[in-house]
Amino acid sequence: MVFTTVPKKSYTIVQGYDLICRFQSTSFGERTFCRNCGAPLTIHVDHQPDEIDIAVGSLDEPSAVKPGFHLFVEYMPAWMSLADNLPRYPGLRPNTRGLEPGQTDPVGGVARPRAADTTRGSEIASESQANRID
Repeated sequence: MVFTTVPKKSYTIVQGYDLICRFQSTSFGERTFCRNCGAPLTIHVDHQPDEIDIAVGSLDEPSAVKPGFHLFVEYMPAWMSLADNLPRYPGLRPNTRGLEPGQTDPVGGVARPRAADTTRGSEIASESQANRID
């Protein structure tokens, strides 16, 4: 899944607010999704209180956002291959805003390789700026 990060104060919902559901997906953040179709919309994490990650697929022009790196590649299914030369990280990037330098696990420490997990894929992230979704 591809996300783009924007300042939270710039994130505006212009319609359909009543269709957005929130889910506390981890101890350090929450996700939102569409009540009608289940489409993922955002991720907001405690260590970046002034930013929000928006699912690029929910944007009017998703191709306007270019991915910059892959996160959580340790969770990629064995059948998945990445056909680009973007940087890859087993967890979060070592210099993730809001975390201590070198910290790649939001609950503390460094992400460690795990046994093969075929149930989750890699997340791709971008740091381009977008102001709103419809």
